[in-house]
Amino acid sequence: MKALLISCSPRKGNSETIVNKMSEILKKQNAKIETEIILLRKKKIERCIGCLEFCNKKLACYKKDDVANIFEK
Repeated sequence: MKALLISCSPRKGNSETIVNKMSEILKKQNAKIETEIILLRKKKIERCIGCLEFCNKKLACYKKDDVANIFEK
């Protein structure tokens, strides 16, 4: 089983502390649980400009940022 934990805070603070603690608890509860933490503050994420013509036809975004990699997880 896998658990994906995402911290959306732009700062290193309480949200990140909670995510790290959750990862520790999950690992202690069940050694078979694989956890991964994604810190959005460390990812390159560009703002959506609402180009629905491209997105609807290609079913993807033309911007080359980290969002596609995050969606794959």
